[in-house]
Amino acid sequence: MEYRDENFDSEVEFVARHWRQDAFEPKQAMERAGLVGSVRGQSVWSRLFGRSYRTVNRDDVTSQPGRRRVWTAAASAAVVLMAAAAGLYLGLKPSEPTVVEMPPVTVETVACDTIQQPQRMQVKRIEFENASLAEVTAAIESTYGVTLENVPVASEQRITMSYSGTADDVVETLNELFSLHITISDDDR
Repeated sequence: MEYRDENFDSEVEFVARHWRQDAFEPKQAMERAGLVGSVRGQSVWSRLFGRSYRTVNRDDVTSQPGRRRVWTAAASAAVVLMAAAAGLYLGLKPSEPTVVEMPPVTVETVACDTIQQPQRMQVKRIEFENASLAEVTAAIESTYGVTLENVPVASEQRITMSYSGTADDVVETLNELFSLHITISDDDR
């Protein structure tokens, strides 16, 4: 299977005329483009900054006008950048330090043994056996030192229970079990 078009012969002649042994070597192509140093030529950096961009001789910089322009432009850019940085520093720096006065903080420490929970918040155990609602509410008031409100006066319910908890818990449990609306007086809260 042979592929030929009308330009094939002219393309073969072009390649034959311009062919070199190192034509497709990446290193040689980089050297021809001036991107890396070679024995035959200098790299872009060498051409711009003298023999070596790390060591600069005064004669190299002043001998050729092109190098002199590059160094002049670089020095000018450095001066402009430094002036801009100084201007920003001085412009953004506040003229007077800002002082924020905070009110003095006072911390009161209390020894743990002096803190005492209200009696109604202490966990206590109450037991009843076949007691009326009036007896139960009286026992809660005397045990926890609270005053109960909305207690039904005429109630024939008998209660047997053993409960451990706070006054709020006991009243909440009674309300849920017997559909009552007993509350603890706001004076006791």
